Amino acid sequence: MWGRGLPRPSRKSQIMDAALACYAEQGYAATRLTTIAARAAVSEAAIYRHFSSIEELGAELYVQYFTLYATRLAEAIGTPGSALDRLRCVVRVSLALYREHPDAFLFGLEVLPAFIRRLPVGFDFPLEQLERVIRDGQSEGSVRAGQTNILAAMFLGALLRPIGLTRLAAPGALDLRADTSNDTLIEEAALALLRAPAR
Repeated sequence: MWGRGLPRPSRKSQIMDAALACYAEQGYAATRLTTIAARAAVSEAAIYRHFSSIEELGAELYVQYFTLYATRLAEAIGTPGSALDRLRCVVRVSLALYREHPDAFLFGLEVLPAFIRRLPVGFDFPLEQLERVIRDGQSEGSVRAGQTNILAAMFLGALLRPIGLTRLAAPGALDLRADTSNDTLIEEAALALLRAPAR
């Protein structure tokens, strides 16, 4: 069909989109290459032209979207304002990115332990970014005293756990993708964990 000398069009992005959709429906561990191939309307051989294994496909997706998340957080943290203002930006950017790429966001939460070592040396992790803001807040007196990595983990837990629950909730019970009415609740709960007690 393509004739001699004409390269086949790349189906890589189509395959990656199909993989994310399959992971969102079935979970990463339960998804098989045959399922991804069927969703992408390609052969398994077409997938192997781009990825050496299903693990390699998952790792590339993870690195791509986790890097995007870290970049967006760095932009949010770099905005002018107090530490608490910048932490508010982190919540808003996180929810916006979830709505922009819901399948990728949930996939990243699911496979974090499996693929985190695939990130390049020197990668600026979200936890480390948050620690810097928390230290600024502690210096300002707006953020409670405490070990910064624990405080950052608590903040991320309050922010990301509700997003993770959207996958487990019964249909209609928790729709953070379309329903923004709980955004303020999530934001205030995450900040409450870090805010310095009133004197």
